[in-house]
Amino acid sequence: MKITLSQGILVNERSKEIDEFANIVKIIESDVIPHKGDFISDSLYGEFNIYEYEVTDVVISYTDNCCQVDLEPMIVGSKELVQRYKDEIAPWHGWE
Repeated sequence: MKITLSQGILVNERSKEIDEFANIVKIIESDVIPHKGDFISDSLYGEFNIYEYEVTDVVISYTDNCCQVDLEPMIVGSKELVQRYKDEIAPWHGWE
């Protein structure tokens, strides 16, 4: 099944308002379908996959043999880092 992982990257500096936001996706093929509450580990999150993010939503289309998986957002420390993750770091790990 084609699985599309989707994750927001945002910075939330001291206030409760989101200052900067980007969304990244990674498409994989797998027979294992994640469920809400599962945790996903990926090379994007750190060496040796020591970091993981929770699955917040799953939508399955058996007709199209695909699955949309939303992950909790990644919080980073600056607007510049949001852009760097989107443009440089995420693509190195297979994310668009």
